[in-house]
Amino acid sequence: MIVAGLVAWMFIALVVAFMARAAWNDLASGVQSTASTVSRVLAEYSDQMLISADLVRHQAGRIVGDAGPLVDDRSAYEELGKMIDISPDLVSVWIGDAEGQAVLTTREFPAPDLSGSERDYFLSIRDDPDQLYVGNLIDNRYPAEALLINTSRRLSDPNGDMRGF
Repeated sequence: MIVAGLVAWMFIALVVAFMARAAWNDLASGVQSTASTVSRVLAEYSDQMLISADLVRHQAGRIVGDAGPLVDDRSAYEELGKMIDISPDLVSVWIGDAEGQAVLTTREFPAPDLSGSERDYFLSIRDDPDQLYVGNLIDNRYPAEALLINTSRRLSDPNGDMRGF
């Protein structure tokens, strides 16, 4: 009788173990599927962010001109602001000169007296004309926003010298 009871308990334990194993495998499969979907979505969003960075550089270069001092008048400010109006992913656009000083921004007109000359987003593109900087803007001067992903591209003169960013 004791042996029969032990066999019954062992049988029940095996059934429960197989059921738990099947549930675990289902859970692992669901997690794998969700992780795969999330990674594809993030990869697509990253691609779009890089495309946006190039489009912003192109438009910013068109707005401030391709030679001479960077244009920083009211019409340039309004034209720059149109990018924010049509793109839900853009929070703000800043244009700075070759020394890192803010010249034009969608945040306010005229641009505040701010310098990015010591920040990675300036230093990396200053030292490499083809560099695309991508990073978190942790020390944000507009603290109402929790996290910004910052991209920075160089604006060059026709001769290749740095004109701004």
